Amino acid sequence: MKNLFLFVLISIFLFACKPTPTHNPFDDVFDVSVHQLIEEGCDTVNAGCGYFNFITRRKKFRTYYQVYGGDSFYKAVAKGFDYSMDTFQIPSSKVSDTKYIDSLIQKPFDFSGLEFELRQFDYHFFTNKGGLVVIGDGNSEKRIDVAIRHDFIESLNEELPDTVHFMRYLNYFNSDVPEKNEFFDF
Repeated sequence: MKNLFLFVLISIFLFACKPTPTHNPFDDVFDVSVHQLIEEGCDTVNAGCGYFNFITRRKKFRTYYQVYGGDSFYKAVAKGFDYSMDTFQIPSSKVSDTKYIDSLIQKPFDFSGLEFELRQFDYHFFTNKGGLVVIGDGNSEKRIDVAIRHDFIESLNEELPDTVHFMRYLNYFNSDVPEKNEFFDF
């Protein structure tokens, strides 16, 4: 009986333990300890439709794990990163001008900060071509196109009432379901 109890206790311990999150958006380890993400102080953001993201608290480069709020809350179903490129003010009247917005998306940008962040995962920035940023692993075996995304944030500056903030950013989404690894906003 004592051996059976010990066996059950060891089995529960082995199957209950989950790997510590690496915050590597490119690896295929999704079954990580959500409890550890909470203990690390990750921000919890509602991603809509019952999904939640646990995001690292950093300024420009933030990794995240995504979980579903139902029965599988303690298993990550996706992960990725956000990289905030820049933000600047534009006239409110230009928000619906697609030519103007496209020119802002393709505006030159120094990707050395992104390169620095990617190196910790043995990934690199390769090129920016037509609104797509190409990144890949150190062996050049895997290349990933990440679209430059944008968002508008209402200006709270009363001195500039007819302006909005235009924000450019990258969002890489990696799911353990391959067909979901498309451009995805959360």
